[in-house]
Amino acid sequence: MVDENGTDDWASTEFREANLGDARLAQRLVALARRLGCSPQGSFPQSLKAAELKAAYRFFDNAQVDTNGILAPHIAQTLDRMSRVPVVLAVQDTTEFNLSHLPATEGLGYGTGKNPRGFMMHSLLAVTPEGLPLGVLGMKTWVRLEEERGRKHHRKTRPIAGKESIKWLEGIEHLAALRARCAETRLVGVGDRESDLYELFAQRHRYAERLECGPVGPIRCPAKIELLDHLRYLHQNHSGKDVRKMKQKNRTKPNFGNQIRHTYFKKDTRQVV
Repeated sequence: MVDENGTDDWASTEFREANLGDARLAQRLVALARRLGCSPQGSFPQSLKAAELKAAYRFFDNAQVDTNGILAPHIAQTLDRMSRVPVVLAVQDTTEFNLSHLPATEGLGYGTGKNPRGFMMHSLLAVTPEGLPLGVLGMKTWVRLEEERGRKHHRKTRPIAGKESIKWLEGIEHLAALRARCAETRLVGVGDRESDLYELFAQRHRYAERLECGPVGPIRCPAKIELLDHLRYLHQNHSGKDVRKMKQKNRTKPNFGNQIRHTYFKKDTRQVV
């Protein structure tokens, strides 16, 4: 936890350019970020005083306030930070919010397993290979409607556009659209094995002309290999080669010695863009 003075410049720099249709809303956003930054681990009631909490609820109830308006200035600052480092991991993942303890809340959908009510969020987070967070690049939220329950049993006959899995393709497409704003930075798209989709790897060729460094395809890494070392090995030994052909022609693995190394992602799939 940091004090309010320590978050003052950060909150102003991160959100003062927010275009919410009213300068007062942008000021309220900066004030909220400043207060919440002092206790990011706490809920709104835990982090805000009574008057601040009431103002926060009014802020989010305002029809002019939406996710895109709040994230836009933050994404711009994130891209600026990304342009200052040579390699950035763009990590996609899905979070399920279980709000079953709030029976009066409207607009929720069904969840997974024992989570009967909540919503889903798929986000794209930028971090350095060393694990330093740089910011959020994108976010998508949705609810699973009750009338759609059971659709998963027909997933093999539905097109990718009609599945939740489209989120992975949308993430790569969004990343490609942002590529020009940090042209000198090597971007590595990261997803867990849920993103191991044929459509995702086939789509990479669509952006080859739009990106300075086209995707090299899926990279499956052992659990205890540090990502930066693995990328360095691929760059030195297989630069410009098709990873699918590498699998057939060269089955040797990089030798990083006997030292146990921690990794941030286990059994994952990575696309370099």
